[in-house]
Amino acid sequence: MRPLWLLLASLAAAYEFLADCGAGGDCGDAACFLDLTAVQLTTRYLEVSLEFVRVADGAREPFRGSGSLGLWAVAADDGSEWQPPYRQDEVRGAGTLRLWVDGLPDLGGTLHANFGGLSERFCNGSWFYAHAAVDVTKATFADDVAVAEDATPVGTRVGRQRGGLVLVDGVGEEPNGLPIRLSLPATRSALVREALAAVERHRLWARPLGDCGAGDRLCVAERLADEVVRPVPEPRCRLRFDRPRDGEVESLSQLDAELSVERYDDGSGGWVRLGRFAGELFVDAWASDAGTALGTWAPMSAWIDVPPEDEGNFFFHLVPPARRPGGGGSSRRGARGEVTVNAALRGRIEGCGEPGWLHATTRSVYRPFHEPDPPAPVLDRAALAARPDARAALGLTCAYASILYDTSEDTGYAHGLLALRRSLVEAGAADPLYALLGDGVDARTRGALSTAGLLLVDAGGAAAPGEPAAALPMLGVGQWAKLQLWKLPADRVLYLDADVVVLRNVDELFAALERRGGPPAPLAAVDDYFSGGVLFLAPNAAEERAFAATLAQDSGRYVYGEQDFLNVHFGGAHARLDAQYKCLTESVLKGERDAATCAVLEFSSCPGMDGMMAWKPWHGTAMFDAAFEVCGRRINGDLAALAARWRGFHRRALADLAARGASLAPAPAYGRYPSHRVAKYRDEWYGRANSTFPYEDLLTSR
Repeated sequence: MRPLWLLLASLAAAYEFLADCGAGGDCGDAACFLDLTAVQLTTRYLEVSLEFVRVADGAREPFRGSGSLGLWAVAADDGSEWQPPYRQDEVRGAGTLRLWVDGLPDLGGTLHANFGGLSERFCNGSWFYAHAAVDVTKATFADDVAVAEDATPVGTRVGRQRGGLVLVDGVGEEPNGLPIRLSLPATRSALVREALAAVERHRLWARPLGDCGAGDRLCVAERLADEVVRPVPEPRCRLRFDRPRDGEVESLSQLDAELSVERYDDGSGGWVRLGRFAGELFVDAWASDAGTALGTWAPMSAWIDVPPEDEGNFFFHLVPPARRPGGGGSSRRGARGEVTVNAALRGRIEGCGEPGWLHATTRSVYRPFHEPDPPAPVLDRAALAARPDARAALGLTCAYASILYDTSEDTGYAHGLLALRRSLVEAGAADPLYALLGDGVDARTRGALSTAGLLLVDAGGAAAPGEPAAALPMLGVGQWAKLQLWKLPADRVLYLDADVVVLRNVDELFAALERRGGPPAPLAAVDDYFSGGVLFLAPNAAEERAFAATLAQDSGRYVYGEQDFLNVHFGGAHARLDAQYKCLTESVLKGERDAATCAVLEFSSCPGMDGMMAWKPWHGTAMFDAAFEVCGRRINGDLAALAARWRGFHRRALADLAARGASLAPAPAYGRYPSHRVAKYRDEWYGRANSTFPYEDLLTSR
């Protein structure tokens, strides 16, 4: 077994930044420098010690303050450099920092670490810089511990939990112990390897623990494995991750989680969902397969308080590689990684017996959206107008398209489609508008849309390629019909959601894909991470096979459904459109967008509070008063004016429809979602019958 930790004695660590400590400082008139020492090197991170050194007498004090630690490696064979993003860190305790790096043993050459920081106490608040270098090719990695192969199955069942929990006493300040969750059933060697990873994440090797000496990683891991398979009382309840579902794909850097509690029902032999919980929760999250997307993301473990109003929800941030300043994606195409999240809570829950620990685990795939650095050029109206005309100069056929599904109980989006069609007509659009119809569109609605001049295309009947969006599960799988856009009989298609209207002619968008001296872009949209509400594309039947190949890479479970999938599939290859081509009413309410500059307007889908519907313009404005909010903002004159403009399109569309002898069933009144629709959503999403209302709080206390 290799040495437990690596004390690399200040390898080239004395880059001295001399500074006057200032009158009245701890250093008097003497000079100081910052000493950066590599104290541990593992396969995933470099740990460094930061100390101030007073030149006059050699006195040392741990650095306390904040700064930026960055590193790079120069490969020995070809001299190429590898540069992860800089990280802002607060140096605590003994002045130590850890910077996580994916695949340190594979880097080769010399690893250089630079630190620049501002002290809070020592040397009177001056900036200091330091440097250290480590020869990775000759280093011994502290966590390179050999585990004997042992295929003996252990922990085939710990109660009804498919996993075990062990409390490590005397760690940190937690009086109830540090909850470590390991996956069961497993082979003995796999369990010990998982325990070794937990030992490293939580630094359980740093001091003696039980009969294990300081630094004996394998001993601690063996003890954890022994404890976690001990028999436990049959649990009546368990914790469940409703989100992220196991294998779910994340494209944004915020990982949102939702937890609920289930109770075992002896009568049915299955689990019955009790609802959300509130209380203190221990969260342990780490890059289980670092790949290229989480190589510098440090594990996260903390107790968090989940208040009743959060209904079992919490979140944390992932850090993608090669992120440009202020960005949220990665400039590295195809980045991918996996993160495992363990959660544990202890408390009394009604119907679950005596207070005890409940725990759960889930694993999410992180595929950050592509964010080019430097940023891609943005195509505004002037840039698009300067391009050749798509029809006259390029001979392309053009069309508009939208999607509609399930109007059996709610025709709101059908009314939206009529308003969209009218806005296009009044803006002078001469190209056809296709309506992709999913399952559940009734005959009356079909007749109204056809009479209004839309071309109907059946896109339902086949199994959706993906699953409902975890963030918007009530949308079901209907939005996946959007992939049928690539089969439409046109060279260029502008897709617009049914809650969108155009405020002027936008024909210049039909030239958005053309590139001078190269093939057309496959897609055009607003922003690096684009919304699925406004898309400009070139239909191509061969894209269906490419879609299938991308879907096969993961589970088909995307947080925002087909929107995340399309961002992953096209990987930032789309052309960037100016924000005027997708103005959200939410942005207008926040003052981020001037309504007068908007060419395409989308009415934001923000869920209401206490089970209320998301407000849409077909709900009318009778509820507008001083207290009414849309997307968490009080309404203002801009929103009222935009709603009035939509009503104008809608009113004229209905009048034209009536003149042609057709009609559309009224949209439902604004209010709460009907209880039977909530029940249908609950049973389909959670796969549970006879469970209570999904937002019921379960108060717990540790």
